[in-house]
Amino acid sequence: MVNQEYGRLIIECNIMMQGGVEYPIFHYVSGIEEFDNHLEGKPFSETECKLGIAWFEKAYVFFITDSKYRVVVSFPKLDWIEVVEHKNTKIKVLDINKFLKSLKHGRLGGGGLLGGALFKAIGIVSNEIDSKINSISSKEVDGSIFEFNLKNKNNEDCIIKLSCENEYLNNARSFLLLKNLNKPLD
Repeated sequence: MVNQEYGRLIIECNIMMQGGVEYPIFHYVSGIEEFDNHLEGKPFSETECKLGIAWFEKAYVFFITDSKYRVVVSFPKLDWIEVVEHKNTKIKVLDINKFLKSLKHGRLGGGGLLGGALFKAIGIVSNEIDSKINSISSKEVDGSIFEFNLKNKNNEDCIIKLSCENEYLNNARSFLLLKNLNKPLD
């Protein structure tokens, strides 16, 4: 893949599958104004958004996607400073079990399945229980916080914080090792 502005793609961060749901290795914490504006103050771990990261020949690209939008932010590759890992930290991630339960009950995304609508119509599921099933929530797990210290297009210092669960740390570290490559591994 070649992008006029970024050059050729070196590597994109892999998305894991968990319970039939795509699950990103990294989770956004803070530091990118465009992401914060899109999230409107809601924690990333309580949204349906997914974080993607791609290393290109000329840029580091971070993007979040949901069912309607894709917000992309890039940083010039020549201005990379460092990545600092804060190990053994409590981080917040999407509560995948609650997310899967909401899919099962047809309560995610506004429209429900026929079964969910019938239960609601005959009053078996109270509004309080329904709102708990319908809400997306996060949980705390053990992991690491990665601070990406770099410069933006205006040559200003930026600190982007991403988190990663312990079970995906090997994938995260392997991906980060490739950040200084200038050419794809063909």
